[in-house]
Amino acid sequence: MADDGPTMAPEEKHSMFTGLNHTIENSLVGRYFKLKERNTKFTTELRAGTVTFLTTSNGIGLIAFEPATLVTLAGCPIEDRAPMYTIQNRDSVCSVDAATGRISTDLGPASPNYACVTKMKMRSASLWLGIMGGIMMVCLMARGFRGAIMTAILFVTFVSWIPNHKASYLGSSSQIEGGQSRYDYFKKVVQRPDTSATDLEMDFGAFGRSQLWAALISFLYLDLLDCTGTFYSMASYINKRVPGFINPVTKTFPGMTEGFCVDATSIWIGALLGIAPLTVYIESATGIREGGRTGITAIMVGFYFLISMFFAPIISSIPPYATGPALILVGALMIENLLDIDWKDYQQSIPAFVTISVIPLTYSIAYGIIGGAMTYLVVYTVLLTYDLLTARLYGKSIGEILTAAKPEVLKPYAVLEADEIARSQARIDAMRRELDEAEASLMSQKSMAEERSQKGDNKGVADKNAPVNETGVVLSGV
Repeated sequence: MADDGPTMAPEEKHSMFTGLNHTIENSLVGRYFKLKERNTKFTTELRAGTVTFLTTSNGIGLIAFEPATLVTLAGCPIEDRAPMYTIQNRDSVCSVDAATGRISTDLGPASPNYACVTKMKMRSASLWLGIMGGIMMVCLMARGFRGAIMTAILFVTFVSWIPNHKASYLGSSSQIEGGQSRYDYFKKVVQRPDTSATDLEMDFGAFGRSQLWAALISFLYLDLLDCTGTFYSMASYINKRVPGFINPVTKTFPGMTEGFCVDATSIWIGALLGIAPLTVYIESATGIREGGRTGITAIMVGFYFLISMFFAPIISSIPPYATGPALILVGALMIENLLDIDWKDYQQSIPAFVTISVIPLTYSIAYGIIGGAMTYLVVYTVLLTYDLLTARLYGKSIGEILTAAKPEVLKPYAVLEADEIARSQARIDAMRRELDEAEASLMSQKSMAEERSQKGDNKGVADKNAPVNETGVVLSGV
């Protein structure tokens, strides 16, 4: 398995990049971002920012909606796809003109979801191009190529820009709707950003309506949970590669407060521009996987977004099946975080399982966190009630039970520190026991192997001394 550490990429071994990395590492910028302490390089941070920016869209078209099983394999040719519609009132779908007697339909806009009307699944060229890009990422990563994700994304993108083939993202031959309009937009190359239609277009007349406050509260908790969950999951991902990044007692990490402030500021700036609320996104994991460890990666992403304001026709033409495999791959690598869950503690493991399950099913980190939190709250309440009712049976006082059940957020730092030390010691003891068991098993296997080898040697000596008939066959048992 390739090392996740910031080993030098081929370009960093070149004297020019080595000198650049050394100069910036010892400069004010390098000391501010703690490049040396976090064991990273300036060029690594730039590459991580590039990869993070490239993976802002995703999807390879492998899955489609299925009424019976919710999801199923897709990837059928465009002529075999049946679009789906969301219909609120079935009576208004079809109507008959009283004058002409002709039947007219009113289905509304088609959903991006579709069903394959034939059995020609996984025949889409764009799907296989995306799969090939994912395989390319895995192979390059397996050989320690540090720019694996970015290289594969750019390869698939450039291939998809070639017109007049089935895997094209641009042009009338594209298997994804809107190929010709994308190609026409792509040819503009440069476009002046213009937000005059939406910026500062504010109307406060709806503040007296309950629907507005319901929307505000929904946006508040969704963004809060999305932001918190994404920040902490990314910090945990870094902590695997930079031990001690997260404080094991307080569960805080460097720049946490500043990160939340930036997220909040982005939301109200986005609101002033008339766009949806802005927040951190889980695609940041691809940049971390590429070696990003500092704010330089984030600055690089911001720089690319600034450029994209003027080169929107080019940037928006990066196909989703070029970046989708990167997120799938990073998601697979992030599964290692599940090892941190104590699966033997049902009070932790069941809410964790609910969270993990609900997030992909609802396509929402917030809903997953809510599901996990509510499950934990129900289990916690039931167990606390049971402990209080059975306190006399087990010889415990009410105070002891309430103290043990106190949430960590209400515990003093000294208690949290003692609990963390106890948990760490328990993990070390468990690892030692597993190591002792593995060592005992290894010794047993070695002993059995030596016995088999010795028996084989003895059998060889016996066969050598056994009598042989005229045909050269050993006469055993004589």
